[in-house]
Amino acid sequence: MRLPPDRGFSLIEVMIATFVLAVGILGVAQLHLSSFQNNRDALYRNQATIIADDLLGRIRANPNALASGAYNGLTFLPDSSTPAAVACTAGCTALEVAAHDVYQWARNFVVNMPGYQASLPGARGSGNIDSADARGACPSMVKYDVVVQWLRPNGEADQVTLVACF
Repeated sequence: MRLPPDRGFSLIEVMIATFVLAVGILGVAQLHLSSFQNNRDALYRNQATIIADDLLGRIRANPNALASGAYNGLTFLPDSSTPAAVACTAGCTALEVAAHDVYQWARNFVVNMPGYQASLPGARGSGNIDSADARGACPSMVKYDVVVQWLRPNGEADQVTLVACF
């Protein structure tokens, strides 16, 4: 009497199938990891753009203070000193509004400041009039540059630069 042929899989076939499946799962895991990293980078870039645009919006609303130099040479690091708070509720001058704007904007960078908003790791911000305007982006207007920098998890610095003409 003849025995029926064996049906099923050998151990070698199962091991090869498991190895192929494991390689596929590792590839999917790597895709997820890089997706998370790219999403985080996009979030940081978006947050930096919002922070930079916030300062430009404040300046746009207060052109007299820009003309008088109230927004010149802004630089904030995590360990910068806290700018003076302005307690003006009504009838504020353009310079008082500018001082309030600078105080509010500094909350994005100065760690020991009341109301500090931790939105970017190691964030730094600067804003200044670009009097040279080498590229001629703002002919016969005031060019204002805002730079927001932050640290990526690998320690590399990244930044967003916004330019506005007033």
